[in-house]
Amino acid sequence: MHYLILTLILTFGAVLRFWRLESKPLWVDEVITAIFSLGQSFQTVPVNQVLSLTEVQNVLRLNPEASCLDIARTLATESTHPPLFFCVLHESLVMLQGWGMPLEWQLRALSAVFGVVAIAALYLLNRLAFDKKAALLGASVMAVSPFAVYLSQEARHYTFPLVLITLSLCYWLKICQDIQQQHPPRLGLWLGWGCTSVLSLYAHYFGALALVAQGLTLLVVLYQHRGWMGKIWRSFVWPGLVFCLPFSLLLPWLPLILAHSTSPKTSWLGRPDLISPVTQTLAGWTVFLVSLPVENQPLWVQIPAALLTLICVIWAIQATIRRLHLLKAHPSLFLLLSYIFWVLLQFFLIIYGLGKDISIAPRYNFVYFPALCAVLGVAFTVVLPDLPPALPKASRRLFPLAAWLLLGMGTVSSLCTLYNLAFQKPYAPELIAQQFTASGGKMLFIMAYFDTLTLAVGLSYGLALKRLPPPQPTLEVALMTVEEDYHTVWPAIAQLATHPEIFWFMAPGMVKETYPPQLALANQVVCVMDDSEYHRLGFPYQLYRCPPLP
Repeated sequence: MHYLILTLILTFGAVLRFWRLESKPLWVDEVITAIFSLGQSFQTVPVNQVLSLTEVQNVLRLNPEASCLDIARTLATESTHPPLFFCVLHESLVMLQGWGMPLEWQLRALSAVFGVVAIAALYLLNRLAFDKKAALLGASVMAVSPFAVYLSQEARHYTFPLVLITLSLCYWLKICQDIQQQHPPRLGLWLGWGCTSVLSLYAHYFGALALVAQGLTLLVVLYQHRGWMGKIWRSFVWPGLVFCLPFSLLLPWLPLILAHSTSPKTSWLGRPDLISPVTQTLAGWTVFLVSLPVENQPLWVQIPAALLTLICVIWAIQATIRRLHLLKAHPSLFLLLSYIFWVLLQFFLIIYGLGKDISIAPRYNFVYFPALCAVLGVAFTVVLPDLPPALPKASRRLFPLAAWLLLGMGTVSSLCTLYNLAFQKPYAPELIAQQFTASGGKMLFIMAYFDTLTLAVGLSYGLALKRLPPPQPTLEVALMTVEEDYHTVWPAIAQLATHPEIFWFMAPGMVKETYPPQLALANQVVCVMDDSEYHRLGFPYQLYRCPPLP
């Protein structure tokens, strides 16, 4: 019966991760993932010319001959990410050739698969840390978490390191338990910890934060048992060496790790103020459990959703604290809470010490998310003595009422995520595409770009235009290079050989007053700015109206 329930949890988690997987357009980060994983490069993107939507789509064509070494070389010069996920995704895309699935589905399927594997890995973690019931409930929390569903439906490298970090937590937990129980070290555990840690670093650099947090907690455990360690410390020499051995695999990539850490490509992480990182971190914790429709909704939806979210969060916090108080003596609970503490401390050191506000991106919380699921999994197995039973006997045997409420919150929130009512895509490619084509005439979209980020934004809008249902007017895209300032862009636009009825010009860094009142295209087509159609969504964009076609 136990493993049947686990199978049902995994199945439900898989349904939530694969349901409507291709329903949303690719956003900028996913476009970046696609270019590298398809074996392409930003150097091959056609720029400073008019492109049809089919030509834009062809930018994301698979190069099956690209090797992992080719992808790593491209990442070394055009990105700030390690190569492992992109190489694995490339092999996945090669395997999926001929399946006839949309590109969005193909790119996101691997993340969804790892999202399901993460549920199983969380089950294993809690089985090792606590017991069968805590393992099932921890896996259930991971399965229905809107945050986990969101990560699993992104063509990004988050669920892959999430799995690796969870597995490294399993090895590390057993090592700490051996010390707590004064058992001799086991080489296999130390080797497994080292291997999973190295793989997590090759999947995402934030794997280093997980490793440091585990290491600091291990030092605390060693100090707590220093009397016993003083007698048998020599028996830890070989395990320590075995643990370090896999890290030799990082040596070829080490210079790039150092270069990427100071790259200007991370400048989008602005300097923090005093309060925002704290509030943003708290908001990031909220979406672990509940994420209701508050983004871009009318007030009559936002206000009740925000109030309900607040009520759910307050209830979840007090319910968790009351149950953890009854479990405070459990040694595995101490290990997981200590791990979460050290990761959070490193987050705030990066934010306030290095001036990189990583709290603006809740997705980075994947580093400690599995430990939090594990803690919630064991906490909500506790039945408080002052609460009457409110569920049928069969249901109470599985989970207490509070656990069912927690899982219900997560399920509803995950459905909001699937239907784009929560965790909406940044830069709103679908919304912008609909706005661009509202007039129904021949349209040109011009995106000025300074770097690969803004170039990928332009591509994401072109791909969103391609997804619009037929019939479509003639739609074209031009990606214009900004050399130093916009004075180099105007002559380049004047060389575009097309005659649209309107064109939208998205120009990062400009304001309404700096947009020219007129812009000329080739063949003396002069288009005039429409003062009433200036907008900003991430970047400013302005509508120009062109003379009628002859």
